[in-house]
Amino acid sequence: MCYLTYLSTTSERDLTAFDADALRFMPLGNEPDDVEAARHLAYPDRWFVSFAGCCSCGLRRLDPLLNPQLPPWFSEPEDWCPEDPEDIEDTKHVYRVIEGLLAEGHRVDCLDVFPDDAGGPWRLDRLDVNLSEVGEARFRLFTGIRMVFGPSGAI
Repeated sequence: MCYLTYLSTTSERDLTAFDADALRFMPLGNEPDDVEAARHLAYPDRWFVSFAGCCSCGLRRLDPLLNPQLPPWFSEPEDWCPEDPEDIEDTKHVYRVIEGLLAEGHRVDCLDVFPDDAGGPWRLDRLDVNLSEVGEARFRLFTGIRMVFGPSGAI
């Protein structure tokens, strides 16, 4: 299995216009994971964020499921934990897309998951995120968490 990242918004804009290199915004389909994601996303226009149409592994993330005692936190990349420069840039690109949608007055949420082979329902926590407090350099995803974005305060 791989990490999968989904985004929903009130914007009817075609997010494929924001595709960059291998990073792709793909409308949700009828795949089982897409159907499950749609159950958790709040807004009508729903997208899968993928790399070359495959998975979402090329984004910065912290997986709280690996250490549930630690709360999710945003931070810039650290020397002691090297990250692929392309992953960092692609994550910044996703941040800018979300930021742009919010600036246009739309609502946005996203979720990041690592589905198990059993195919059971996903259990997701919610995290309200103020993008203006997080900033592009510190932004990352959190596996198993649905993030609800606000421009200057949690929604």
